[in-house]
Amino acid sequence: MASLRECYMNLDINVHQLENVETALLRAPVFQAAVLQRQKAKQQESESARSREELQASLALLELANGFLLNDKPQTIEEGMDLDEDEKEDNEMVILGPGGTAVSKHEYAKMKIGDVKYTIAVRKLLRSLFSASELATHSQTGKESPAFKGLKQRKPQLNPVIVNDIRVHISSSYSLDVSHVNKAITIALADARKSKEVKHRTG
Repeated sequence: MASLRECYMNLDINVHQLENVETALLRAPVFQAAVLQRQKAKQQESESARSREELQASLALLELANGFLLNDKPQTIEEGMDLDEDEKEDNEMVILGPGGTAVSKHEYAKMKIGDVKYTIAVRKLLRSLFSASELATHSQTGKESPAFKGLKQRKPQLNPVIVNDIRVHISSSYSLDVSHVNKAITIALADARKSKEVKHRTG
């Protein structure tokens, strides 16, 4: 039977051998590759966890945004419908007379032709179809007025096609003789000229 000392010596040798084997394993390329792979796996797991947290945060923000949009959706749809109706009316035209003069359905509705006095309707159509400068510097016929013959410079005529369509439309809408419409146009042009003169004097 081996002595106790021999047993200790054999044990010490075995320990040294184990240490050498462990050192050899640690230095082995395969072991080092396995260690690197494990470290890489841990890093990927950490990045994956961080990505999941970022994804959850993004989903939470998206949910809040969706809730906000859903709450505002009815109002947005109504506003969109209103805009669509206005655009539709702006695209639809009302033909005034045989010359083809037209105004948008939306603008025509605001004039309330047939509800207001015909003299007001005449002014609204004139202002819609001519500029303020044209109304102040032009006349209905372009002819010299008998009352101021040779005293005043003859004014150019407003577009006769447009003016005639106004006559036709107003006389038809109010069941009037054209002479009443002509008079209303003449008065409206005179008032436009006076208004321009007043603005010019007051600066």
